[in-house]
Amino acid sequence: MLSKLRVASFVLLVTVCGVFLVITDWSNSLISNHKSLVSFIRNNIITTQYKNRIFTSTNENNVTFFFKTKDLVRDYKVDLNDEDVFVFLHIQKTGGTHFKRQLMSSLSSVPPCRCQSGALCECWAEGNRTWFFGWFTRGQKCGLHADWTELTACVDPWFVEHEPNRTQRNYHYLTFLRNPVSRFLSEWLHVRRGAYWPKRYKCNQRYATREELHLCADGGPWRNVSFDDFISCKYNLGFNRMTRMLANLSLVNCYNRTGLSDRYIRETLLKSAKENLLAMDYFGLTEQQEASQFLFETTFSLSIDRKLRSSPVTRATNVTVTPEMRDTVVAKNLLDVELYSFAAELFRQRVRLKEKELGVTTQQYFKKMVNRLTVLPRFKTL
Repeated sequence: MLSKLRVASFVLLVTVCGVFLVITDWSNSLISNHKSLVSFIRNNIITTQYKNRIFTSTNENNVTFFFKTKDLVRDYKVDLNDEDVFVFLHIQKTGGTHFKRQLMSSLSSVPPCRCQSGALCECWAEGNRTWFFGWFTRGQKCGLHADWTELTACVDPWFVEHEPNRTQRNYHYLTFLRNPVSRFLSEWLHVRRGAYWPKRYKCNQRYATREELHLCADGGPWRNVSFDDFISCKYNLGFNRMTRMLANLSLVNCYNRTGLSDRYIRETLLKSAKENLLAMDYFGLTEQQEASQFLFETTFSLSIDRKLRSSPVTRATNVTVTPEMRDTVVAKNLLDVELYSFAAELFRQRVRLKEKELGVTTQQYFKKMVNRLTVLPRFKTL
């Protein structure tokens, strides 16, 4: 009996050792082939088999980003004469004015917008259906430079009231982002010239009070303001403007932050801004005009009759910026710096995926379209 027990124990030991060796060999094989597996997923990212896999990428600053395939794939067959509407979230000093003017005047599938004074515009397709909606259209119904929280709460009720016969509407949200240092400096110079954006800030169906939202220079002109004074005002809404305007402010109780820690507010706003940017159908980058147009046209199967161009010289490039000034701007806009890094990598991966789908680079795409892009602007002013 004892001998049989020893034999059974020996057999069990041999079996366990064998299984362990097989598992070890399989694990080593899996680890050694990890790079090949990652490469295979990347090369087949749009296949059904890997539809829900996580795509990992690292930018030049060694920051790692994780995108799902659904975050990268953007393909819409829009009909602006029927159910589709572009809704533009315009963040100040990001080049959005140039982009929206090109769409309003040179989008091939719809009539150009008709404008008075360059700001109050009607963008109508067939049957007087609005195809482009933003603060510059329809008399600023959602407020001047409405943020994500204001805009998403305003758009659908407006259409229900003003275009009730249009029961089906597909909203495609668009925006532009810009390098946060250049954007902030541009805003400073804009304010310095005496320009400003008079508005009331609305969230959760009510306007912020003066006790909740303090404003530098009482929200009015701040002509000839120095850089030191501009960046020293702790109530400056220019700080992290892109993050704030893309986030759901309801998550931090709008402008009444009583009882909320600064850390909680920062983390919540940044997380929300990234999520909303991921969910948007399109965004472009001010520094990448050609790629932005390529991505827009291939995302929506539309064409713009003129080529988007960025000026090599802007007001921000004409000002002498010391390393100390730049460091201070970065320190005051850390949320925007992280958001822009995230956006730039997401943008790059979307462009890369489109180039792979079409089998052409962005430059090759526009070389084929050179004749189309020589069309004169169709912008009309009443």
